[in-house]
Amino acid sequence: MAIFPDAALVVEPQQLAQNTNCLVLPGVGHFKAYMTFLAENDWLKFLRDISESQKKLKVLGICAGFHILCAGSEEAPDVRGLGIFNVHVTSLKPNLSVNPALKVPNIGQKKMNSVPQLLDIDHAYFIHSFAAHSIKSSHERQWIDYGTDRLVAAMVRDNFIGMQYHPELSGTQGIKFLKTITQ
Repeated sequence: MAIFPDAALVVEPQQLAQNTNCLVLPGVGHFKAYMTFLAENDWLKFLRDISESQKKLKVLGICAGFHILCAGSEEAPDVRGLGIFNVHVTSLKPNLSVNPALKVPNIGQKKMNSVPQLLDIDHAYFIHSFAAHSIKSSHERQWIDYGTDRLVAAMVRDNFIGMQYHPELSGTQGIKFLKTITQ
């Protein structure tokens, strides 16, 4: 948090300061446990209300935080996501006959393909066993090739940004992005 001295850890929406301009949904957790935590701490209604009215507050979902912004996940098929992004998250199932070097989880710095000039990061750090497969929607901003699959790396819709990768672990480009979005 030394890079972001004004950052605060909050458990429920009522703890957000009036001048908060960015809410980060962190990137670790099981889909069902994450959604249960959000429900038990009044975040679901708050996040849905943001998507409809409070466009000034940016919401950044990183890795598992991105997954809960999606419609759902194979990790917990009986639990609905927020549906900000109309994609489903599935487990990685590499076609090893095409590329035997693919691993699960997918870990490391990866080069991304991007819609020009929307997110200023071209390499990022990934560590994941679940991902959204590309549907080439207008919200998709970055993707990676994983064998023969095209996986979503980042999506943007209004004030919501979802990233499969970890910008905080992605070197100077990732830190620069985080500083920009949180200002």
